[in-house]
Amino acid sequence: MSVTTVTITSFENVSGNSERLHFVSMQQYTGFDTIKVVLNGNDLQWNFVGYNSYGSIVVDKYWYNSGYTLELADVPNLDQVAQWELWVKYTEGGSISPSAISSAVCDLIITDSGWYMSSEGLDNHEFLPDFPYLEAPFPVSIWQCDPDVDSGQAFVPLFPDAVPIKPVPVQQNPYTVVYDIQTSQAVLATQTNNGLAILVPTLCEDTEELGGMWSLSMEHPCDPEGRYRLLMEGNIIRSGGQLFTIKRTEEVEQGNSRYISVYAEHIFYQFSDEWIYADPINRVRIVAVDGNDALDQIDENLSELIVIPDGQRYVFNHSSDLDFDGYYYALLENGTNPVDLLLGENGIISAMGGELHRDNFYYSINSRKETARDNAFDIRVGKNLKGIKRTVDTSSLCTIFQLTETNTGAWVRWGWDTALPNVGIWRSYLPHHIFRSDLVTYPVSVKGVYEQLSQEAHEMFKRSCMPVICYEIDIEDVRNNPDFVITADESLRCGDIGKVYDEFLGGTLMLEITGTVYDRITGKCKSLTIGQKQSFVYHPNAPIIWDEDGHPISPDNLGGEVWVQDITGRYLYDADGRKITLNVQGV
Repeated sequence: MSVTTVTITSFENVSGNSERLHFVSMQQYTGFDTIKVVLNGNDLQWNFVGYNSYGSIVVDKYWYNSGYTLELADVPNLDQVAQWELWVKYTEGGSISPSAISSAVCDLIITDSGWYMSSEGLDNHEFLPDFPYLEAPFPVSIWQCDPDVDSGQAFVPLFPDAVPIKPVPVQQNPYTVVYDIQTSQAVLATQTNNGLAILVPTLCEDTEELGGMWSLSMEHPCDPEGRYRLLMEGNIIRSGGQLFTIKRTEEVEQGNSRYISVYAEHIFYQFSDEWIYADPINRVRIVAVDGNDALDQIDENLSELIVIPDGQRYVFNHSSDLDFDGYYYALLENGTNPVDLLLGENGIISAMGGELHRDNFYYSINSRKETARDNAFDIRVGKNLKGIKRTVDTSSLCTIFQLTETNTGAWVRWGWDTALPNVGIWRSYLPHHIFRSDLVTYPVSVKGVYEQLSQEAHEMFKRSCMPVICYEIDIEDVRNNPDFVITADESLRCGDIGKVYDEFLGGTLMLEITGTVYDRITGKCKSLTIGQKQSFVYHPNAPIIWDEDGHPISPDNLGGEVWVQDITGRYLYDADGRKITLNVQGV
């Protein structure tokens, strides 16, 4: 046992807390596992506080009377401590000044084990007697390595006919680990950092939807090492190389076993903790010419209000290759979070198209999802639907949609132009013309009414301009299905495009993967969703269907009409008393 005594005489108040004192300068942590503190002052107590290399508190043990000896060896996170200090307070609380304590005498104790390493290497002959190195000729009963025998692989001369051992390393899936809620972005971004603990879940599945939720479900046994205690709301799990924030936990007891059920969301959704403040007086107007412009304006309007001192605020980087045909308009009269402006009903993706890619603290909205592949799969579906759920639904379908602005009378119409060559392959799914219309009213002060009207009409029509065609495929169930063939690997991800040949639908469809479920214990895909699921009321995205050349099939703007006003804002009428209108194309 070795003891180092440190005497501290310089204290100051903790910033913002008149009832606490701490060192003027923190001490370097030297690996001690026990500390005894004697305070020279009346009615005082002490608290050991440890900081990591980023200046965040990772150990907080409180409160102890003067002269108490504290064992630190089993304290969680002690291995992360780089600096330490004591906090001092009155036993009964109340304001305290540095004059209340003259010194703190700290005995820092390192408990020696039976094993230790000297500067010259291992030097404990009681447990490790010196053995001489073997010299040739070696006994024929031991393993030997000869560069001229079996390519240098280990062999035993007693067994000359034995099959040579050729060790092949087994690829290790990335560990599933857990971090504390206060972990810095720099630490989280380091894939080799194993956080608080390596987890051993019995179930771990991540479910990703294209342009939608990305979540993780986990079941972890209540292990004797106590790793399950680290699975608490707000802590962060890394699984499959991606970070997920724990949102909900539940302790389950079944028979003689107990486990923790965990639901977590991709760390991208911490971006939704940010806020864009707006009200009817302080409206926020976003007018963007391309994707990067829109994402930059969202960042520029984020509130700077931070309510938790020293709380973690992660920075999310972005990029986009979208080039808008016109402008993206958003007029905010209520506060909103930035994720709603990306994925919401009137968000960038819904209004202007594009697909969302997420990789921890980076995201992009591109015309095709970043890293997505073409011709990623080729599927043939026969009559036997074992392991497959096919959906074909036209309940919300319309072929022409018109939106009219009530103040100006401006209207714009979107629909299928039957002269377009791409529409031909869908005529069997468009039984007849279905016309729908709606009204919208914009504030008089809104600029770009016609552009905004066209954007909103297009957005509304995209949700119902095609029938819903969807395949939900259980990979395990279809493996032995003689009427199902899939040519693909198991690295399929949302956004990949491929062919589906379906006898029931009479031909080949080009569809996109919109959902995946991966087992993060085995690393294998469990199920796929190809195409868009039916929601009957609202499609979060336009139906994702592609032509045989890999281009998305989209409807056309069929023009519009605007009521004409003079420079004073009055509407103009013709001789018959009807408002004068102006026909426009591409409103």
